[in-house]
Amino acid sequence: MIGEGTFAPIYPFDQRMARPLAITERPFDQRDSVALFDLALEYSKIVSRRDTKGEVVYTVPNMDETIRFCFEASVASRRTGDPDYFIRLLEESWFPDFVDSCVDSLTSGWHEDLCQRLDSASSTVIAKKMVSLGILEQKPNSKRLRFAVPYSAIRPVRSELYRIVTTTRTGLSKTRFLRKLHTVDELYTRVLEDVISGEAMGKIPYRRLTPFAKEHVDERRRGAGL
Repeated sequence: MIGEGTFAPIYPFDQRMARPLAITERPFDQRDSVALFDLALEYSKIVSRRDTKGEVVYTVPNMDETIRFCFEASVASRRTGDPDYFIRLLEESWFPDFVDSCVDSLTSGWHEDLCQRLDSASSTVIAKKMVSLGILEQKPNSKRLRFAVPYSAIRPVRSELYRIVTTTRTGLSKTRFLRKLHTVDELYTRVLEDVISGEAMGKIPYRRLTPFAKEHVDERRRGAGL
């Protein structure tokens, strides 16, 4: 019998949930998650292994919105634009301080100097000056410009300079998958429910279930009078 304090509560789910789940707690012991992973991997319709570009990753083949967020990654890239787009930023109040925090070796007064040129020089000339200062750079094989400094998580995201794209990974490394399985309620519950469903359909032998899964199978059978 598992003693008091050995369970972690599963908190109420938000609007991402695609279906109701009956499990309200899970073991604290990470060995349970490892055993559940091994069992789900053996029956690969629950968890599958993929070799992508020499890297082995693990995923859930029948993924839906319930767990998709576990496999999502946000990728930041620099916005590109013509000289006029970036020249307009000189008049934004946040721009000089942000540039000073990103670009090394700028001399004092660089912003005032550029602003003074706005009425007398073309956007192309001012943009070239910003390139020479290391504020902008020309994108390779293109006439378009971009901010010279790649995105860094230590700075706030400025949507004027960077765009964030969310992508779905083909899978996670075994270490990352196990960590999420043990810490993310939605993923753990989904895998456990699929294992229990597999046993109910005769695809997974009862004797192969984890002790925690057996408890739920037994409880449901008692409730159904089986």
